[in-house]
Amino acid sequence: VVFWSAVAPPILQGQTRGRIEDGFRRMFRASVAVAVVAGLVWLVAQAAFMAEAETMADGAAAVWPVLTDTHFGHVLGARLFLLALSTPVLGHGANSGRRVLAAVMAGLALVLHIWSTHAAAAGGIDGTILLGAESLHLMAAGSWLSPPISLPCFRSWA
Repeated sequence: VVFWSAVAPPILQGQTRGRIEDGFRRMFRASVAVAVVAGLVWLVAQAAFMAEAETMADGAAAVWPVLTDTHFGHVLGARLFLLALSTPVLGHGANSGRRVLAAVMAGLALVLHIWSTHAAAAGGIDGTILLGAESLHLMAAGSWLSPPISLPCFRSWA
């Protein structure tokens, strides 16, 4: 969405603009869907691990307590909520304000990932610097896009 809003507009012209914007919208929705499914799989796997589950039923029973009673669950729940909400906020993507809001929501979801890693467990100034650096790193990586070579206006970039 950052690429779509900040980089692409000057090169999107004429009839190809709608087709390319459709591609951006599909890419955004597919990326969100993959992230949500991966997050749910991670939640189930982590819940089974935390509960030392021996059966699938034990693992499934541990999902809700992990989601509601642990730091990991709270952070992952917030990430999944932001990701799920970003797609309807984007809508058709014609409104630049909605694109910005969807990008901010997806960016926050990306940064929240850091709050479930070792960086969040570090304390003091070192932990603060680590969280800040990782947040900036993920935001930069998350806003980068390798243009699909199949799109005619991007072929010269390949």
